[in-house]
Amino acid sequence: MHGRGSACVLRTRVGGGHRYAWISARLQCRVVTLEASRVELSVVCTILSLERGGSVAYPARLAAALSGATESQLRYWRQSRKGQPPLLVPEYGARPALYSYADVVALRTFARMRERMPLQKVRKSVAYVLGQLPEGSHISAETIRALPGGKSAIWVKDDDYIDTLEQPGQAGFPEVMASIFRRFTTFRGREVPDLEHPAAGLVIDPAVRGGRPVAEGTRITFDVLAALRQDGLSVADVQVLYPGVSKTSVEGALEFAHRVEELTQAA
Repeated sequence: MHGRGSACVLRTRVGGGHRYAWISARLQCRVVTLEASRVELSVVCTILSLERGGSVAYPARLAAALSGATESQLRYWRQSRKGQPPLLVPEYGARPALYSYADVVALRTFARMRERMPLQKVRKSVAYVLGQLPEGSHISAETIRALPGGKSAIWVKDDDYIDTLEQPGQAGFPEVMASIFRRFTTFRGREVPDLEHPAAGLVIDPAVRGGRPVAEGTRITFDVLAALRQDGLSVADVQVLYPGVSKTSVEGALEFAHRVEELTQAA
């Protein structure tokens, strides 16, 4: 694992102009000059991603922001309880916790199930489904939905509806399936963003930056744009640096960064 996606934005004010340089670990550089009058040097550094074998690993903070779980829940779900295995061990390691895109999809499933049933039932349902799958299968590829009232959970497999709790393995009945990717509210009242459009102007595509939120139509990650705005640049200044990025994407990046930070402070 290495920080191949690490990057810095270097801003200097020398004489009568701003000079911005975007520098990445791949030694790419991009310079733009803007009008100004003071001499100042500031550096804004942000870790875009951690890459492992070409896939992006989500730190716990970002996984929590995108899944609907809290960081403390993620820690709890990584542990074995009363003889039951962990609900989910991060695909890229637990120390530190680094989650894959598939992990985030699975965590959203768990968070939605928790709206209707106790965690013990969620664990039992997930364990049953994993027990029916070939070794090494990822739970994110499966559709599991808690029934109203939390009495049981249904596994949707090849158009069949299979009970996972009351009568494991027995045919269940069709449940109206809401997409796990859509925005939802947890049982604690927390709003969880849409997994494909986590904020206005931002998109998530596993094929782009490994699934890290980026400005729509670009490969520029949200944290780069947010860091520039937090450093005092205007939306127009950011757009000079990145002409392909819309005003909506810049504002959405800052909004999403604030949401991630709020989750960190609440953890």
